[in-house]
Amino acid sequence: MKTVFRFLFTLSIIAGFFTSCDLPEADPPDGSTPFADITKDTELKGGIYTIGNSFYVDALLTISAGSTLKMDQGVWINVETSSGAGRIIAIGTPEEPIIFTSSSLSSSPGDWQGLVIDNNGSVFRYCEFRYADTALEVNGNNVTVEGCVFTKNKTGLDTTDTTSGFSLASSTFNENTHPLIINSSFNLDDSNTFTGNTWQRIRFTGSTIIAARTWAVTSVPIFCSNAFYVDALLTIFPGVSLTMGDGVWIDVEASSGVILASGTALAPIRFTSAAAVPSAGDWSGIWIENSGSVFEYCEFSYADVALDVSVTTLTVEYSTFSNNSVHIEPNSTTFVLSGTNTKD
Repeated sequence: MKTVFRFLFTLSIIAGFFTSCDLPEADPPDGSTPFADITKDTELKGGIYTIGNSFYVDALLTISAGSTLKMDQGVWINVETSSGAGRIIAIGTPEEPIIFTSSSLSSSPGDWQGLVIDNNGSVFRYCEFRYADTALEVNGNNVTVEGCVFTKNKTGLDTTDTTSGFSLASSTFNENTHPLIINSSFNLDDSNTFTGNTWQRIRFTGSTIIAARTWAVTSVPIFCSNAFYVDALLTIFPGVSLTMGDGVWIDVEASSGVILASGTALAPIRFTSAAAVPSAGDWSGIWIENSGSVFEYCEFSYADVALDVSVTTLTVEYSTFSNNSVHIEPNSTTFVLSGTNTKD
C-alpha cells in the first residue's frame, strides 16, 4: 500500500474545507491533515511545508519559488511511473530558491531519504537539497538539474540508472559524503562546483559508452569504480583526471570505439590509480582494439599495462608513462608510436 503523507495547515483553515485533491496550505502551528498520494495536478505555493510521511507523485507537482519542504525522519518522495504523468517542476530563483531539507532541529546527513525520480520530464532549477541520504536519485529520462545546491547529504546526486536526456549544469556540491554519481548516458561539462566533500571526486559507474560523449570537468577527478567499454567516441578535454579503482580497465572496442584525449603541456590528461598509496599494477590499463584513438599530452601511471595495443594506427604524442608494470605493449607488428614520449 502506498504511504499516506501529511501536510500541516494554517490556523485560518476551516476543518474539512480541503480534500486530498486541493492545494495544501503552509506552515501551521496546530496539527496536520492526512493528504493522499498526488494523483492530479497540484501546486505548492511559496511557504514552509512540514512533511511527516513519504508519498508518491503520479501527476504534475509544481513547486513555486520560495517554497521550503521540511522532511521528517526517513521521509521520501517518489515520482511514479504507473500513469506516466508523474513529474516535479521545481523552478526557484537565485533570490528565492526551493529548499528540500530536514525538519530536525539538529540536522545531520541522512535525516530523510530523498527524492526518487522514476518517471521522465522533471525539472529542478535553483533548488537546494540538504541532509538527505540520497538527495536526488534520477532513474527517469529527460530530467534537468540546473543551478542547484547539494549540501551535507550522504549522496548528493545519483544518476546511475538514467538512460537519456539528463542535463546537469551550474550546480554546487558542498560537504556531501559522495557528491555526484554518473553513468555513461550524458556529457559532463565543467560548470559545476565541488567543495569540502568527503570524497572530492565524481564517481563513474557506467559499463559501456554507446553514444558520443565529452568529459570536460577539471575541478575534481572522475573516479572510475568499475571497468567499462568505449564503443563510440569519447572526447576527454585538457586537464581532466581519471582515477581508476582496483583492477579497472578501459576497453576501446573493435567495432567503433575511439578515445580522443588531447591535453596540453599546461593541462595534461591523467590516467592513474585511485589508491591512497599507489603502486604499479593498481589498475589494469587501456586496451586499444580499434584504430583512430589519440593520446596527446597524457600521463599514464600505476597501471599493469598502461596501453595494450592491438591496432595498426594509434597516435600517442608528448605523453608520460611512469610506475606502470608495462608502459606500452604492442600486439600488432605494424603498430606505430608517433611523436615524443617519456617513460620512467
